[in-house]
Amino acid sequence: MRHYRTPGSILAERTFFSRAEIEKMADDELRLADCRPEQPEPIALEKYLQRRHGLEAVITDLDPGLMGSADLTNPHKPVISIATEIFNGPAPRYRSTLAHEIGHLVLHASLFLEEEFMRALELRRRGLHRGFACSATDIDEAPRERVNKADPLFHLEYQANLYMVAKLLPRPLVRMCVAPWTRTTSLRGGERETILIEAHRQEAILSVAETFTVSRTMATFRLAELYGAPAAVKTQPTAQFSFNFSASTDSPPQAWAGTDESCQGSKEVILWKQP
Repeated sequence: MRHYRTPGSILAERTFFSRAEIEKMADDELRLADCRPEQPEPIALEKYLQRRHGLEAVITDLDPGLMGSADLTNPHKPVISIATEIFNGPAPRYRSTLAHEIGHLVLHASLFLEEEFMRALELRRRGLHRGFACSATDIDEAPRERVNKADPLFHLEYQANLYMVAKLLPRPLVRMCVAPWTRTTSLRGGERETILIEAHRQEAILSVAETFTVSRTMATFRLAELYGAPAAVKTQPTAQFSFNFSASTDSPPQAWAGTDESCQGSKEVILWKQP
């Protein structure tokens, strides 16, 4: 973790976690709570939250447009809330929302002890909410780092999204899940590389989504992180996605926009393009 300064912002000093740090924190937290499975299966988020933090998510009616919130203003009594509509909706969306709010709890609780951060938070929320109040704009199942000059705290939502993916889809378990659709090739110098067989990518995406109870959008994103993105994959369009991606673990996608069938009942189209 490191800090960097943004002159002229209401939050001049910002906290940065590398993607590798976030991955390790998500995995370590699961292990500390004895909630890291040995085989591919859905991560028990509720059990983790209770064992590690002594909390249960509060299911309640939040303001219109809000999916979840993390009130960390009292470090001794943090509160994670999930909108009733999200709780009663598709399981993948509920799980991603809960994992996102847990990301705020793990990564950002200490920020609430800093006066500068609290002032910036108050200005962002205009006094309407305590802590992080997250909408569909904040919770991104294919995390991409974007610039939002109007919101100096937007980078914290990106970090929570990376944590969300790492929490729900631990790398070793995903690799185990898609092993039937991979093969190992030899590289120069005697090194070996495991690749995803492109003809079976959609089968692998579906398997990850069903095995871990996540959306196909998140499963697609995770496999692109682990195995790189195909040059072009097309299915019958109802919704459209566009995405430029580098397989490097510290290189976020350049663009992604669209809908996902697990969230809104629409079919998906995935158009991948190498940078």
